[in-house]
Amino acid sequence: MALAPSPISQVCKGLRAYLDSEINAPDRSKVTVVLATPAETASAGAGDSDHRLNLFFHRFEPAGLFPDTLPGATGWLRAFCLITPFAAEEDAIGPGENDLRLIGEVSRIFHERPVFILNVDDVEYHLQVVFLPLGLDQLNQLWSTQGDTIYRPSLLYEISLMPVVPVQPEIGRASCRERV
Repeated sequence: MALAPSPISQVCKGLRAYLDSEINAPDRSKVTVVLATPAETASAGAGDSDHRLNLFFHRFEPAGLFPDTLPGATGWLRAFCLITPFAAEEDAIGPGENDLRLIGEVSRIFHERPVFILNVDDVEYHLQVVFLPLGLDQLNQLWSTQGDTIYRPSLLYEISLMPVVPVQPEIGRASCRERV
């Protein structure tokens, strides 16, 4: 049984598509942008000559806003995404330097446009992307969950706010008062 797509998964896929279109503009080389764990991306492309950019959404938290949200109202989450390049050697430029080039490109894209509208299934979501530093303890803890995958240079971004859309929409506030 296949799971139905949720707004969260659609926004994550939309962000992947956005980065893919920005990085793979007509005058740039081909980079595959994937949604996976770093371990999956590392093992899937072992010995490959392709550049890959991995988006790993590893943590979700309540937005901390909207304290008066009723059951059935759209909820909002902050998502944390680790972005890791898995570059290959190309034209005598080593994979390490190409990793740094990909990190620089992602940083530039989100620095130039940290707030944008992502259209998913004819619904517009306003997103903000905020760069976050990753402390050594957090970095070690995160990479230790990736099995034998060696540490790669990475960026951490908070993506706010992701929607949690209920199946049954909320009852209007006026009708709630009428019932009391």
